[in-house]
Amino acid sequence: MKRNIWIWLCAAAISACGWASSAPAAVNARVLPDPAVAPQLFSVEGGVPDTAPGATAVEPPIVNQNPDGSPLGTCWSKELLRSDGLWPYTRRLYLYTVWCGHAGVITYRDSSTRTSHDWACWNNPAPPPVARTYGGAGYGVVEVQAWVSVSCHSPVMWPTFNDTLMLRVQYYPWGGYATVAWD
Repeated sequence: MKRNIWIWLCAAAISACGWASSAPAAVNARVLPDPAVAPQLFSVEGGVPDTAPGATAVEPPIVNQNPDGSPLGTCWSKELLRSDGLWPYTRRLYLYTVWCGHAGVITYRDSSTRTSHDWACWNNPAPPPVARTYGGAGYGVVEVQAWVSVSCHSPVMWPTFNDTLMLRVQYYPWGGYATVAWD
């Protein structure tokens, strides 16, 4: 009887630590000082962006204007992380976004997602979906949501535990961003 209580208490403590470690992504509305200096603040090697804190200025995609001839303005990139759990059940969802702004409106946005889990977990579907949920080009804000369904083996490999990670972020035309929802 006492062994069952100890097992239950240990499982509850491990579960509580996992939930406590799921701190939300920080809200950050940092503006870079000078677009001429900003490209020196980051590096891209092999297509993997540097994950330095704050929005990172990038060269505008392909050309510095839209097909209609209007300027893209200044562009930024940021990769954000939503994670949960402790080893061997850590689940991670990354949202990488490039966005541009000019004259107070968003002129371009492209987002992608990836995951990285410990050995006991896997995600469905692969790659995780990402969608624009509000605003976009021509608006003063664009909101992007990424989510993934994650499954993890139990210590005895059956049953399987299921979880969902979600991250919703608003990006602004001056280079700022704010995490508005997570789960």
